[in-house]
Amino acid sequence: MKYKVGDRVRVRKDLKVGNIYGGSLFNERMDTLSGKIVKIDEVYTGFYIIDSYEYGRCGWTDSMLEPITELTASEVIVFTDYMCAMHDNHILCPVYKIMEKYNCSCLDVKLEHTDEFIDTVTKWVAGNTDEKKKEIHIECGGYAVVMDTNRNVVYEERLKPGNTCSDVLKRYCEAHDGTYYAVREHRAVIKED
Repeated sequence: MKYKVGDRVRVRKDLKVGNIYGGSLFNERMDTLSGKIVKIDEVYTGFYIIDSYEYGRCGWTDSMLEPITELTASEVIVFTDYMCAMHDNHILCPVYKIMEKYNCSCLDVKLEHTDEFIDTVTKWVAGNTDEKKKEIHIECGGYAVVMDTNRNVVYEERLKPGNTCSDVLKRYCEAHDGTYYAVREHRAVIKED
């Protein structure tokens, strides 16, 4: 699935009623949204449910939707009003950064810095497509965790090939007095680049 819950996407304009796209039938009710921007409300294996009561039970597929790259003038106006209604505190509004940058009002941003304003609204609607997603690497390995009788962790060590949990416990007990036991854990550790 290409999209996640909360993503705004556009319904493709070239879809034909009665055709099957990605395993789902495109019907007349869905056709009323052709070319319009919709919000993904639920994601299932193979289809989406959009954020609209009227179209809620229709199964939308990846091949019926496309990412938003540009907004029409009327869409910019509609989403600007929606943004303003959402942000009681202007500091949280995405346009506020432009207002600060040029030390001007919201209206001045719309009139004098139109390209920047439209770009900001588009990024807010579509999500910031300029941001690169972080590469996440997962490193898995076995660990020996040595505990005392109260289940407090007193020592842990990553197990190397050929090394066992018993070996780690034995080495620890030779250096420390008391009663200890060891458990083996399999850990997945996230390494961010």
